[in-house]
Amino acid sequence: MRSRGSVAEEPFDADGIADRALRVDGSFPPLPDAPTTVIDLRRASSLAVDSAASHVAEALAAGGEVVRLDAEGAADAEIAAAGAPSIVLVDRLDPDAAQRTVQERIRAELPGIVTVNVGLAVDAAEPVITASAASLLSARAARRALLRGAGGSDHDELRSTLATFATERVDPRFAELDRLDTRDQVRLMAEHGHRAVDAVAEASESIARAVDGIVERMRQGGRLIYLGAGSPGRIGVLDASEIPPTFGADPGLVVGVIAGGDRALRAAVENAEDDAEAGAAELAELEVGPLDSVVGISASGRTPYVIGALREARARGALAIGVAGNRSAQLSADADIAIEAEAAPEIVAGSTRLNSGTAQKLVLNMLSTLAMVKLGKVYGNLMVDVQSTNEKLRARAERIVITATGCTAETAARALAAADGSVKLAIGIVMTGSDAEAMRRALQAAHGDLRTALAAAGGEDAGA
Repeated sequence: MRSRGSVAEEPFDADGIADRALRVDGSFPPLPDAPTTVIDLRRASSLAVDSAASHVAEALAAGGEVVRLDAEGAADAEIAAAGAPSIVLVDRLDPDAAQRTVQERIRAELPGIVTVNVGLAVDAAEPVITASAASLLSARAARRALLRGAGGSDHDELRSTLATFATERVDPRFAELDRLDTRDQVRLMAEHGHRAVDAVAEASESIARAVDGIVERMRQGGRLIYLGAGSPGRIGVLDASEIPPTFGADPGLVVGVIAGGDRALRAAVENAEDDAEAGAAELAELEVGPLDSVVGISASGRTPYVIGALREARARGALAIGVAGNRSAQLSADADIAIEAEAAPEIVAGSTRLNSGTAQKLVLNMLSTLAMVKLGKVYGNLMVDVQSTNEKLRARAERIVITATGCTAETAARALAAADGSVKLAIGIVMTGSDAEAMRRALQAAHGDLRTALAAAGGEDAGA
């Protein structure tokens, strides 16, 4: 049983809430085709219920008009809208006196109005929306119930849900995109691209918590595992594949998994993202455990494959991190840490490989790069564990040694030769005057942290 303002201890069950979601008085609204005028009575006292009521109102309008009315405001304009094909009043199950007065007046002057009640259940016998778990999830559950009540199909339900996502929204500012000349198209995309950076900055607190959680587990032998479908999956695999050459890390330290397997990297695999069990099975195959961190990536925030994986991660005691392109995303309810970087609507409506994809890549850049920084694989801002696998990287290795120590190119080359190409070891050799073996032992004792090793060898203060 739920109590007022409490969060249910059992897992959030959107379908279960939808089955008992709404109390509707009057003939059911003509969903989803006929335009509907909806009077949405606003309430500031409960953010969860207020948000749920607003989203239910939008679902009911189905292309019509939503008129938002504060409970203490006058109802004249709303009553004057009675000429619409259908008018629905969305209100609280437990209104206060001021709100009740407005409700009664509207009902008295519009006797045929349909009423949809939204509220918190407190030992209530009648069906209501319980909005204590999450406001937007409750609202989506309500839309599910509305569509069921109107005889809507699962496809109708999905279409209704997607219509509320920023990632699916059609932005009228770009309605003439195909008519613009190339320079204006480029300028518009460049300007709009800044939204991805802003969205990630807004999520910085959650990103920082995720980095710290990942590092804490990696220091004990854990892994970072990215998992996604389509573009998010490809971005995860890309980021994971860059970690070994950039930071000299074991290929198994950061792992990328994509729905549909490796062939999905180059071609779409039908329905792969809809298989929640496959997402869970991927983690079982990787033998994910409590020391691992699993990052589920989804632009919509509702991808079943990703949600299934996050639930499995939590069941196995791993740190579950959700990265979504919509606020109040469904997968956030299944994550220990939710990173919501809403960079949409896209300049090409629904094409989430654009701003949403850019935001995802920025988030993953931060998670993996900052984890490596904290693990001692960066000295200052220099890649001291870079793998020198070609001429360009060998030249870069010399420049890094020169930059870190101020030595000559010849000294850097000799130190790298003595260190078998290890930039970190070569820097230690130059800065401490130690031989390669002594510096190698100092690095091993410092768990690979160059600053700590230099301090132990007398080359530099650890806090410098």
